[in-house]
Amino acid sequence: MISTFLMFLTTSYVAWYIENHEHAAIYPFDETHMSPVEADLPQLTESIVRTDDGADLVVWRAPAQKDKPTILYFPGNAGTLGERAERFQTLLN
Repeated sequence: MISTFLMFLTTSYVAWYIENHEHAAIYPFDETHMSPVEADLPQLTESIVRTDDGADLVVWRAPAQKDKPTILYFPGNAGTLGERAERFQTLLN
């Protein structure tokens, strides 16, 4: 009986914790801002796009190149664009 109660209590606590802390654990937010120049990508420009709900999206872009495909890259929601500088450089070459 006591073991069943403890199992119920433990399971309930784990479920509560996951529900209340899932966002921070799965989607860690990093407020660090790095410009393309600071990331050693001076060929890129930065723009801020404000969405209808007030969120600011940081956009790095490069001029189109003749006979090259256009790439739209979504880096995800964790980390910073600066942490993906090497990947951007690969895409630009």
